[in-house]
Amino acid sequence: MIYLDSADEADVRVAADLGLISGITTNPTLMAACGDSAVRQLERLLDCFPGPIFYQVHALDLDGAFAEANRARSLDPDRVVLKLPAVREHFRLAARLSREGIRFAVTAVYAPAQALLAAQAGAEWIIPYVDRARRLQEGGEELTSLLSRALTAPDGRRLPTRIMAASLKTPAQAVGALADGADAVTLPLTVIEAMITDPLTERAVAEFSAVAR
Repeated sequence: MIYLDSADEADVRVAADLGLISGITTNPTLMAACGDSAVRQLERLLDCFPGPIFYQVHALDLDGAFAEANRARSLDPDRVVLKLPAVREHFRLAARLSREGIRFAVTAVYAPAQALLAAQAGAEWIIPYVDRARRLQEGGEELTSLLSRALTAPDGRRLPTRIMAASLKTPAQAVGALADGADAVTLPLTVIEAMITDPLTERAVAEFSAVAR
């Protein structure tokens, strides 16, 4: 349900030590901040964490994107999940990957129509940018619930494609996204750590400590 949104090895080690994450998501911006090529950084992350790691393909032409996807997957086909931005050439790539049984997510989803195309293409996940939609898109605060309804059949059955909410800045946004129908959230380490405790918890622990023998 909770993923770490980071390409920083130190963040990954802290989150892994907490034991509270199901996987790691990255993007080109996060990878670039680490100072090496994205594929090389992915290799390091795979050494730091035993679970799934999402790698975003940044080449925009179909052949280049397919070659990049294959380079990333070759590091660990069972654990690397490809992220494809919701643009024309990457939807074409999604169809190719689906035919080959390769796991992928469609990211930067801002509209229910994109979610339906991703589901049709066989995406395991769609990834909406929740806070960014709230700030930049009219009605953006409703994005997660709109996507959830779009992926729900008239009989109430959810399509296999799941929603992973990203661009979340606070614990309240993370909880809200799950309440609105997201199946998972991906969060910076600072938000995960902020979710751990509450001032009233700290107060209660201090009171218990004061009387403990």
